[in-house]
Amino acid sequence: MTLQAVVYDIEDYPNFFCIGAKDYASGYEWQYEISDRINQVVQLLEFLWWLRDNKWFMIGFNNEAYDWLIMNIIIRLQHFVTNTDLFNENQRIFAQPRGEFRERIWFRDQVIKQIDLFLMHHFNNMSRATSLKALEMKMRSRFVKDLPFKPGTVLQHWQKDVVLAYNMHDVRQTHKFAHASEEEMMFRYDISEEWGQPFYSDDGTKIGEKYLIMKLEQAKKNTCYYYDSVGKRQKRQTPRPQINLAEVIYPYIWFEHPEFNRILNVLKSKTIRQTKGVFEKLIAEVDGVEYKFGTGGIHGSVKRRIFHSDNNKVILDIDVGGYYPSNIAVNGLYPQHLGPLFSQIVNEIISERKKYPKTSPINKAMKLAGNGGAFGKSNDKNSVIFDPKYFMTITINGQLMVCMLIEQLLKLPGLEVIQANTDGITLHIPRQYIPHFREICQWWSNHTKLILEESTYKSMWVRDVNSYLAVKEDGSCKRIGAYAFVTPLDDPNTKEREWHKDHSMLGIRKAACEHLISGRDIREILEANNDPFDFMMMKKASGDSELLLRDEQGNEASTQRTTRYFVSLQGQELIKKSPPKEGYEIGDFCKKNGVTEETYHAQNITGLWNPSIHTKNGSTYQIRYENQQAGFKVTECNDAADFNWANLDMDFYVNEAEKLVIK
Repeated sequence: MTLQAVVYDIEDYPNFFCIGAKDYASGYEWQYEISDRINQVVQLLEFLWWLRDNKWFMIGFNNEAYDWLIMNIIIRLQHFVTNTDLFNENQRIFAQPRGEFRERIWFRDQVIKQIDLFLMHHFNNMSRATSLKALEMKMRSRFVKDLPFKPGTVLQHWQKDVVLAYNMHDVRQTHKFAHASEEEMMFRYDISEEWGQPFYSDDGTKIGEKYLIMKLEQAKKNTCYYYDSVGKRQKRQTPRPQINLAEVIYPYIWFEHPEFNRILNVLKSKTIRQTKGVFEKLIAEVDGVEYKFGTGGIHGSVKRRIFHSDNNKVILDIDVGGYYPSNIAVNGLYPQHLGPLFSQIVNEIISERKKYPKTSPINKAMKLAGNGGAFGKSNDKNSVIFDPKYFMTITINGQLMVCMLIEQLLKLPGLEVIQANTDGITLHIPRQYIPHFREICQWWSNHTKLILEESTYKSMWVRDVNSYLAVKEDGSCKRIGAYAFVTPLDDPNTKEREWHKDHSMLGIRKAACEHLISGRDIREILEANNDPFDFMMMKKASGDSELLLRDEQGNEASTQRTTRYFVSLQGQELIKKSPPKEGYEIGDFCKKNGVTEETYHAQNITGLWNPSIHTKNGSTYQIRYENQQAGFKVTECNDAADFNWANLDMDFYVNEAEKLVIK
């Protein structure tokens, strides 16, 4: 079915407001203005009431935390609304602390139901934060456009026309992103209709959590919540002031190797008070591979190595099928406040999921419940699944179980571990020992009650634990980190270059991968690439910083805060200009490490050095200039038509691609 919805965006200034909208299916466009020159609030309200009465959705980008809050003022005040009302709401919203849990109008209270692409893709998580401007680059749009006038500007009439055009540009880009996200949107629509709960704007982990809560509450009411003395619903949780790791390690974990035994003893001796960054230097070196342990998982890998399967040795990859839910189910794990019912429900979800095709929305939702809900939310202080001890039980034992398997496999002559993580291992193994390898894997599965899945690679190029290229037996490729170039535009299901990742210079990744697989010359590959977007890059100025273009005479001109460019033979330097952070003045002595901001500001006197709060060398805060492409010239191409093949510095791109080649 086609989703009945409009995509929309608003702009709000002290004397000007506009909303642009575009029919998701047909592409028909509307735009309304409320200002000191024209007031179309009556027409806008008629449009909104039509959407409401026909049960259409409104799709936006960060609309639940911004656009819809302002639209709600129009709905509340109707034709009495003024630009002052709207801009005051604008100011109130931006005065709130930024973060993952900003104010929103809940689905049940939305007069017109909202779908927020920003939330759906989990861009509200700081590690995934992505702006619409960055998406314009990643969607390979012709234009990358920033807000034309500073927020809070009282606009002249000609400026209002510029903002109207910019508003429709953003609407069209949001519309483009909505269609690029159609599979994800329809998945959420289908499960919302199936289960009668609003999943429309939820990210994957949130969907898993909500589905799991739904099943728990159906099994036993008030399992996840309770009501306090004033009748307010509260989450059940089990916070832990400290965790004795000896209590979480399974009794069947044991080792023969002294290095792994050392790690086991260190872990058993530890009592932790937080679940992040406490194992930064916990490393075991075994047969030339460093295994780094963490609160989230284990990582180990060879560096800058090439492996091939041949008549003598083969590359085998093994991982645990459905690792997180399986670990929970077979070991009967549960957050303390949810009790054994929790692992029972996880077991039921695992069994129920097998009844549905892997491509079905129900199957996908159940997978999210096992991974994102049952595990991912267990270390989230805002979730009803929260129990750090339960979280650590899963992650610590996962690492140790993988090490048990590695220890036994290393007894096979000639076997080499290529890499390892929490739920899998990649090996280079003599073919003659494959039967023994499978016997060890079966022993491990019997011991842990977890099932291993096996696949074979033809070749593998490993730069490090985060970046590698692997070619499978059928010729398909697995590209991770620096070698990943497939994006959601190419394949909506890809995990290579997801929307929140940097999509700059994808051509060098393509060239390096093709060279490694085929041996074809890198320069030849790049010169044959006729896609200009594969050579484009992006920089963004955050906070009070700005981007400047500086010519050979030293003249500087501002460019957009989000700027697209390419490295060129003739051009300018791209400079980021950064003032001291807010609250610190140019010329003031710098704060030394360990001094709090409160102490610094209370004791700092301009021009007077104080050894108790200032750095020993007497450094001062200054405006910082940082060359963004040091040693090279660039040409800005926020309009993709400004890309010029004749001006492209091909030597730069060849050199960058060659850095990815492993010899």
